[in-house]
Amino acid sequence: MIKRYYRSLITLKYAAVQTIAAFLVFIFAFITFRTGNKAAYWAAVASGLLLAGVMVYVQIVKARMIRQLKPVEHLNRYYDDGAVLGRSFFLEERMLLCSDAMRIKERPVSEVKMMKVTPSAKGKYLIQLDEDFITADNRLQAERLAAFLKKKNPAMTLDGIKPNGSGAFRELKAD
Repeated sequence: MIKRYYRSLITLKYAAVQTIAAFLVFIFAFITFRTGNKAAYWAAVASGLLLAGVMVYVQIVKARMIRQLKPVEHLNRYYDDGAVLGRSFFLEERMLLCSDAMRIKERPVSEVKMMKVTPSAKGKYLIQLDEDFITADNRLQAERLAAFLKKKNPAMTLDGIKPNGSGAFRELKAD
C-alpha cells in the first residue's frame, strides 16, 4: 500500500500537466481536421510530444521512487501500524521520511540528534531532522513528533517547537 500511496502522489502531482497537454492535442487535431491548417497540425504534434514526454517522465519518477523503497524491510508495517505525518510514515522504532521532492529514506528513530521546525506555506510546517526535511500538515503534528522524538532521544535538541503530549506513539497516530 505504501508503494501505491506514493505512486498516487506522483500521479496527482503531474495530472494537471497531462490533462492540459491531452486537451491541447485534441483541440489542435480538431482544428487541423476541420481547416487543414498546417500550424495547427504542428501544434498538435508538439502537444502530443509534450504529453508523451510527461508520461515517460512520470513513469521514470515512479520507478525511482520504487527503487528507493526496495531496501525497506516490512514496508507494509508502516501503512498498517504506523503514523502518518505529511508524506512520511513513523513506527515505534523506525521512520520512513519523504521530502517534498519525493526523496524517500528510512532511518531509526533513535538516531535523530536535532529537530528544527519552521512555518511553511498553507499552514504547514517544514521539519528538519538532522539533514532530512519533511513536512507536517499542522503545528500539532509537529509538536507531537517533537514529544515522541524527545522521549526516544532525551539529548536531542529542538529549535522552533515545544513538545506537546507525553511522547507516546499512540499520540503521534492520533490527529
